[in-house]
Amino acid sequence: MSDQDAYRREQARQTQLLTEAIDKAITDTSSDFAMPMLNAVAGALVAVQGHVLASAPRKHRKALQAAMEKQLPKAIASAKGRVSTAQTATIGGKVH
Repeated sequence: MSDQDAYRREQARQTQLLTEAIDKAITDTSSDFAMPMLNAVAGALVAVQGHVLASAPRKHRKALQAAMEKQLPKAIASAKGRVSTAQTATIGGKVH
Protein backbone atom coordinates (compact mmCIF):
# COMPACT_ATOMS: atom_id res chain seq x y z
CA MET A 1 0.00 0.00 0.00
CA SER A 2 1.36 3.40 -0.95
CA ASP A 3 1.65 6.27 1.49
CA GLN A 4 -1.14 8.06 -0.36
CA ASP A 5 -3.45 5.03 -0.05
CA ALA A 6 -2.67 4.74 3.65
CA TYR A 7 -3.39 8.46 4.10
CA ARG A 8 -6.74 8.17 2.29
CA ARG A 9 -7.77 5.12 4.32
CA GLU A 10 -6.92 6.86 7.58
CA GLN A 11 -8.77 9.98 6.49
CA ALA A 12 -11.84 7.89 5.59
CA ARG A 13 -11.65 6.06 8.94
CA GLN A 14 -11.42 9.28 10.93
CA THR A 15 -14.15 10.92 8.84
CA GLN A 16 -16.52 8.01 9.54
CA LEU A 17 -15.80 8.09 13.28
CA LEU A 18 -16.29 11.86 13.51
CA THR A 19 -19.45 11.70 11.39
CA GLU A 20 -20.94 9.10 13.71
CA ALA A 21 -19.94 11.13 16.80
CA ILE A 22 -21.46 14.35 15.43
CA ASP A 23 -24.65 12.55 14.39
CA LYS A 24 -24.93 10.99 17.86
CA ALA A 25 -24.37 14.36 19.54
CA ILE A 26 -27.09 15.96 17.42
CA THR A 27 -29.50 13.09 18.06
CA ASP A 28 -28.82 13.00 21.81
CA THR A 29 -29.06 16.78 22.21
CA SER A 30 -32.18 17.10 20.08
CA SER A 31 -34.06 14.83 22.47
CA ASP A 32 -33.98 17.78 24.90
CA PHE A 33 -36.23 19.77 22.57
CA ALA A 34 -39.91 19.24 21.83
CA MET A 35 -39.07 19.64 18.16
CA PRO A 36 -35.51 20.45 17.11
CA MET A 37 -35.33 23.03 14.33
CA LEU A 38 -33.50 22.00 11.19
CA ASN A 39 -32.24 25.58 10.91
CA ALA A 40 -30.66 25.29 14.37
CA VAL A 41 -28.85 22.10 13.36
CA ALA A 42 -27.65 23.73 10.14
CA GLY A 43 -26.55 26.84 12.05
CA ALA A 44 -24.55 24.74 14.50
CA LEU A 45 -22.85 22.83 11.67
CA VAL A 46 -21.96 26.08 9.90
CA ALA A 47 -20.53 27.46 13.15
CA VAL A 48 -18.37 24.36 13.56
CA GLN A 49 -17.27 24.61 9.94
CA GLY A 50 -16.28 28.22 10.59
CA HIS A 51 -14.23 27.17 13.62
CA VAL A 52 -12.49 24.46 11.60
CA LEU A 53 -11.62 26.91 8.81
CA ALA A 54 -10.49 29.58 11.29
CA SER A 55 -8.18 27.07 12.97
CA ALA A 56 -6.42 26.26 9.70
CA PRO A 57 -3.29 28.24 8.83
CA ARG A 58 -4.26 31.26 6.76
CA LYS A 59 -2.30 30.05 3.71
CA HIS A 60 -4.23 26.74 3.68
CA ARG A 61 -7.69 28.07 4.52
CA LYS A 62 -8.91 28.60 0.95
CA ALA A 63 -7.81 25.13 -0.11
CA LEU A 64 -9.53 23.56 2.92
CA GLN A 65 -12.73 25.47 2.24
CA ALA A 66 -12.64 24.43 -1.43
CA ALA A 67 -12.15 20.79 -0.41
CA MET A 68 -15.11 21.01 1.98
CA GLU A 69 -17.32 22.55 -0.71
CA LYS A 70 -16.23 19.90 -3.21
CA GLN A 71 -17.20 17.07 -0.81
CA LEU A 72 -20.66 18.46 0.02
CA PRO A 73 -22.57 17.27 -3.10
CA LYS A 74 -21.18 13.75 -2.67
CA ALA A 75 -22.10 13.76 1.03
CA ILE A 76 -25.65 14.87 0.22
CA ALA A 77 -26.02 12.20 -2.46
CA SER A 78 -24.71 9.45 -0.22
CA ALA A 79 -27.00 10.49 2.64
CA LYS A 80 -30.20 10.50 0.59
CA GLY A 81 -32.38 7.62 1.60
CA ARG A 82 -30.39 6.94 4.77
CA VAL A 83 -31.59 9.89 6.80
CA SER A 84 -34.97 10.43 8.32
CA THR A 85 -37.03 13.30 7.05
CA ALA A 86 -37.18 16.41 9.15
CA GLN A 87 -40.43 17.75 10.49
CA THR A 88 -41.47 21.15 9.23
CA ALA A 89 -43.64 23.26 11.49
CA THR A 90 -45.64 26.27 10.47
CA ILE A 91 -46.01 28.87 13.22
CA GLY A 92 -47.83 32.08 12.48
CA GLY A 93 -47.66 31.42 8.75
CA LYS A 94 -43.87 31.04 8.77
CA VAL A 95 -42.14 27.76 8.07
CA HIS A 96 -39.64 26.75 10.78
